[in-house]
Amino acid sequence: MTHRLLISVLICLIFTNWVIAQDYINDPEKGWNWYKDPALEKPKEVNKPESPTPEAEEKPSEEVKEEAPVEEPAYNTSVDNFKFPLTEEAKSVPVLAEWLRNPTEENATKWLAWQAKYFKHNEQIARSLRNAYLNHGDKVYRLEGMSEQPLAMTIASRKKKATYQEVFSKAAQDVAIFFFYKNDCEYCEAQVSPLSLFANQYNFIIKGIVYSPQDAKEGLPFSTRVVPELFHKYEITSVPTIAAYNNKSKNIQVIAKGYTPTSQIELNLKAFLLKEKIINEEDFLHLWRTEDTQVLEAMVKDSQGAQGVLDED
Repeated sequence: MTHRLLISVLICLIFTNWVIAQDYINDPEKGWNWYKDPALEKPKEVNKPESPTPEAEEKPSEEVKEEAPVEEPAYNTSVDNFKFPLTEEAKSVPVLAEWLRNPTEENATKWLAWQAKYFKHNEQIARSLRNAYLNHGDKVYRLEGMSEQPLAMTIASRKKKATYQEVFSKAAQDVAIFFFYKNDCEYCEAQVSPLSLFANQYNFIIKGIVYSPQDAKEGLPFSTRVVPELFHKYEITSVPTIAAYNNKSKNIQVIAKGYTPTSQIELNLKAFLLKEKIINEEDFLHLWRTEDTQVLEAMVKDSQGAQGVLDED
């Protein structure tokens, strides 16, 4: 009996352990259960073909035309195939024309050599004329002496000054000298003294011209006026500048820029007076028959007489 009871208990324990070992679910709605309802298969979703989205009609885009860059003109500064313009005088001297067309060192050397020959030939011309005058001048053609002779140079310089003095002094009443300057300009200050001596020598009147009152300087040997219009009208862009003014024709011409020696001012003023027909070339072509030339002739005769005595000895 006891054995049967033990076997029954053992069987109950074994069954209980088996039951516990089984899966169970504590579902609040169903309670404890040892199996799951079979999962219902979800109907498969059929992917419907997507209807094509109507594309917006593309409007023809207006093409923006890019402006082509403006190309600057290309300037050809190459000297290749450049034809140098020749004057008729230059064409008459082949070696000069060749050098100007093709300025190489070799052609420049040939041009220098040609000049050397030219001046040497001129020297021969001068010497032959001098010798002809010394030997035959009294009989053939009386001249006043060659300028290369020291005494003749002195006489010529003295005569030149006298001629310029006479001609320029007559023209001084019709011409004024405009001196464009500025205060605190060293070159202007240096030009004042020689210009004043030049004007006083030939009786010219100097008128100082400045652009503004601040540019005027006191204590100068001539009066100064503030006339900026003259600077603009005659394009005076640097000082000192010297100009000649014709009181009759009202013409004005620049005769010097920057510091300029009086000898150059004299030549440029002469050119202006000739252009304005205030003077003429004949005023400078006087026969130089003076006491000085008579002294020169006597000296030449004495030298010829002394040479004759030496020849006899």
